[in-house]
Amino acid sequence: GYTSRDGEFWVATQNYNLFRVDPFYKPINNLKTGAPVNNFLEDMSGNLWLATGLGLLKYDKHKNLIQQIKHDPSNPAGIPDDRVSSLFQDKQNIIWIGTLSGLRILNTETNKFTDLQNIKPFKDSLLIGYVKIIKDNQGILWFTTWGLGLNSYNPADKSYKQFLNKENDSTTIASNLL
Repeated sequence: GYTSRDGEFWVATQNYNLFRVDPFYKPINNLKTGAPVNNFLEDMSGNLWLATGLGLLKYDKHKNLIQQIKHDPSNPAGIPDDRVSSLFQDKQNIIWIGTLSGLRILNTETNKFTDLQNIKPFKDSLLIGYVKIIKDNQGILWFTTWGLGLNSYNPADKSYKQFLNKENDSTTIASNLL
């Protein structure tokens, strides 16, 4: 579940439904997602973004409209995979999207996706499964991956660190599958 800024509680179910529950006893709204919801994000405009196994969903609460964004093989700058696992929005209104086949960023002002080929640490991010994206109190972005450990990226100085499991070294992370 997820609680939006307006106090509504959103619940995704295993049979691909999204319910909006208003704490002031308004009717419960039900929306079909088509797939399990892996992650929620409410953007700065109040839109609700859903990471699903069938792409990215954008729900405009004001218009009661859902837009589905899917992988398009003819668009190399679009999302690289329909299996979207993580969402994060930074202060510049950019949404970072992690899929099981790489990262993309979405400028919500232009609705344009950008691959990360120009950001050196992410140059080879295609075919890497990004599972979770979070930001710490120092502004560092942390990425858990499927097979390539834990990665940190500091947007301020563009520094990047990778933390990998090293066999027989108890001071490293326990697994590269995070």
